[in-house]
Amino acid sequence: MVFRYLSARGQTMNLEYAEWLAGHLVKRIEPFLKRVEIAGSIRRKREFVGDIEIVAVPYMNPDLFSDEATPILDPLRLELQKLGSIVKGGNRYIRVHLTKPDQHADIFLVWPPATWGSIFAIRTGPHDLGKYVVTKMQEKGFKHSEGRAIRIDDGTPIATDTEAQFFALAGLECPKPEHRDHLAKIVWDR
Repeated sequence: MVFRYLSARGQTMNLEYAEWLAGHLVKRIEPFLKRVEIAGSIRRKREFVGDIEIVAVPYMNPDLFSDEATPILDPLRLELQKLGSIVKGGNRYIRVHLTKPDQHADIFLVWPPATWGSIFAIRTGPHDLGKYVVTKMQEKGFKHSEGRAIRIDDGTPIATDTEAQFFALAGLECPKPEHRDHLAKIVWDR
């Protein structure tokens, strides 16, 4: 299969090439993660893609003396360093500059208090749709904080383990990723 790379890092590449590149990255890092999925404009099937966004759940190392656990990220970071250089290397977000091709990838790590559905929906985007959903959630008595939904009145966490649960808090059905760009335009044009 032949892929046409359109431009340098930070600009656009066609969807077919972006899917191939993201899929290659996922295959390399998935042994070090509990769960990993491609998000962003690749998941939305945009014709041209500006970056690679991955959402992942790391394995956790429990603390024997408390209920806290910490993510196990060193094996993931070592694998990413084989593919390029880590530009940002936090515990919830890693940006890696891939050497070949000259492109970057963003990896968003989901672990408590953050929940999968909230982060996956927001990182799939587009930004305007996420902003709209969070605004609608607030109207219904919920807010989005630390990657999870909570009740505004008492701070109780609300389950958003799936995207459907996240959208439901705003009174919306979960749209297919490939419809979200169009939906974002419609909801803000009202």
